[in-house]
Amino acid sequence: MPKVVLDNESLLNLATCAYDETCEAGIIKKCVPLYSKLLNCTSLKILKNYGGEVTDVETFHSNTNLKWEIIINHFSTNNTVYKYDGAYFYKLNLSDYGQLILGTKTSLSLDTVDTLRPIASIHGKLLMLACDDVQAIESETSLIESQKAQTLSLEINHASVFKNDFETRTVKSTPHLYYYLGYNKDELPNTIEAATNMIYPDDLPNVMEAFNEHVMGNVAEYYCEFRIRSKHGNWVWVDGRGKIISRNAAGEPKELLGISQVITKRKNAEIELIKEKEKAQESDRLKSAFLANMSHEIRTPMNGILGFAQLLKQPLLESAEQSSYIEIIENSGKRMLSIINDLVDLSKIEAGQMEVSISEFSIGEVSKYIYNFFKTEVENKGMQLNLQLTESRKRQIVTSDKEKLIAILSNLVNNAIKYSNEGIIELGITIEFNMVHFHVKDTGIGITPEHQKIIFNRFVQTSSSDLIQKKEGVGLGLAICKAYVEMLNGKIWLESEEGVGSTFYFCIPIGQT
Repeated sequence: MPKVVLDNESLLNLATCAYDETCEAGIIKKCVPLYSKLLNCTSLKILKNYGGEVTDVETFHSNTNLKWEIIINHFSTNNTVYKYDGAYFYKLNLSDYGQLILGTKTSLSLDTVDTLRPIASIHGKLLMLACDDVQAIESETSLIESQKAQTLSLEINHASVFKNDFETRTVKSTPHLYYYLGYNKDELPNTIEAATNMIYPDDLPNVMEAFNEHVMGNVAEYYCEFRIRSKHGNWVWVDGRGKIISRNAAGEPKELLGISQVITKRKNAEIELIKEKEKAQESDRLKSAFLANMSHEIRTPMNGILGFAQLLKQPLLESAEQSSYIEIIENSGKRMLSIINDLVDLSKIEAGQMEVSISEFSIGEVSKYIYNFFKTEVENKGMQLNLQLTESRKRQIVTSDKEKLIAILSNLVNNAIKYSNEGIIELGITIEFNMVHFHVKDTGIGITPEHQKIIFNRFVQTSSSDLIQKKEGVGLGLAICKAYVEMLNGKIWLESEEGVGSTFYFCIPIGQT
């Protein structure tokens, strides 16, 4: 079902047309074509119900074969949309004046119809007053000054009609926007200065620029999006749209009629869209950096393997040299295998094909494996690896995925070694409230606050400077750690200070199902 979008400009035009006229015929003549154009009406009829007598005021664009009495009879007992003779008909109440019946080729959304109801009610009030006293209509039917118009003014989307009088510096406004902001009727701004003071200071220059552009005749109407302060102190996005309806003898603005409406949902959607765009751009940047890094990471071990394999072909190669070359080839192969494993694991995670294998094992079993695996490597760098785990806790049985837990701890300890050149690396394990808590602490280069926000993203490495320091690896380890921890129903986080070191924490339940 197509949705006709009635923006503030359309509503403002309808309200302005009603306000500008002072007789029944003028209001009908100006407003009806706007309804017809905005909604693409094929037929339109106004029924006047004044003094208890229903009369047909005028029919517009009607098919001569259309039997209006059938449609009118339907709407006399039913307020819903009526489909007849291949068209859709809608009834809008013109307050106490009568009815406005719209016919369209395609159906309108209920939101569109609901948006029009307050405007139709205002027009009905104006028509009633025009019939009562043509001479007094301007003083009695101002959209702002009339008490009746106030009670029927725009309630859609927390909108308010307002009129600024620049000679008296006063503002008169319907209350619905301010009710939404938490103000009561007595707290509505009644001067231009009071209304201006509610605007967010950084937005005020834009508001004034938009107004001046309209005053100078550069644009047909004033329009601006800005924030205003609610009674609770927060800032709410609104848009303001208006037209100058009178000027003084010098041509300066005398009165401005306008509509303001809360646009928080739309603005938040725009902000989220911008964030998503920035995130997508950042993702593309990281992928580009990853591909460049991947090329380097794969070429380096491959060059080692091919180069030293070629050297092994040399005749009369000494045993020590041969052993050294074989060790380099072996390490290069392990490095390449690690890269490939990380890529395969991440692909499985993102495809939802990574499975969890639950088994029972002891905390001591895992901690002993990690400690023995990395102890020599840490000591070779002149550092110390400490394990903080009481003897009683070593016997604690955990039901989880042992291999994934080992992979998480291996990645964290390996990173601690990679980004530390001296000091102590600490692996700690505690148990609290049926959760096993792990931490890996280092005395390395640390992580900047900016990088801490993205450290668990794919393809991200960190350094102690603004430029990413090229370290061995492709930046997938922490992303895999985070995915594994979440698969084990746990959570992972970190604390770090640049130049001091980092501590990575994670916890998982003792029992998994």
